[in-house]
Amino acid sequence: MSVADWPSWPFMIGLGVVAHGPAVLSSGPDIGIGLRCIFAYPEGLLVSMQIRAVDGAGQLLADMLSHAHAGAPRRPHVPHSWLQLTVLDDGEEMPLTGHHSSGTSISAGVTDDGVQTAGYDRDVDAWVTGTPARGVLEIRTGWPEVGAPMTTTHLVMEGLTDLATAVEPLR
Repeated sequence: MSVADWPSWPFMIGLGVVAHGPAVLSSGPDIGIGLRCIFAYPEGLLVSMQIRAVDGAGQLLADMLSHAHAGAPRRPHVPHSWLQLTVLDDGEEMPLTGHHSSGTSISAGVTDDGVQTAGYDRDVDAWVTGTPARGVLEIRTGWPEVGAPMTTTHLVMEGLTDLATAVEPLR
């Protein structure tokens, strides 16, 4: 499922329990997709990720984003795609019921040799309905069109017991 296809974002109360810390989910030449943190709630998981691309992948993403916002026709070499993400529990796909992306940053520069460079940073949060029954979350992610291969990562979740009382409420 594409991040762009996910339905609306759910309403959450409280700060959540840290279930897993940082991990590299996919990396390729000039691009990486990393897990910042997974916060657990009784209703599901908030998966917070970062996408970072530089040089060739950064330029490709900068071109893709600038054409999308400017309404200009796409160049043939610029793919129209988005981050791919699937989350599984014991081989069964878990529903992704929301996403939010923020903090998009595109930078451009020129090296001392006169080579044009570009960078791309984006924070992406995804909501996964439910928690893994055995405490292991399988994440399949990548962005093959820009160099981040589809990769599967198994994450052992922490603190999933008694979430109803463990989540810190905000008052």
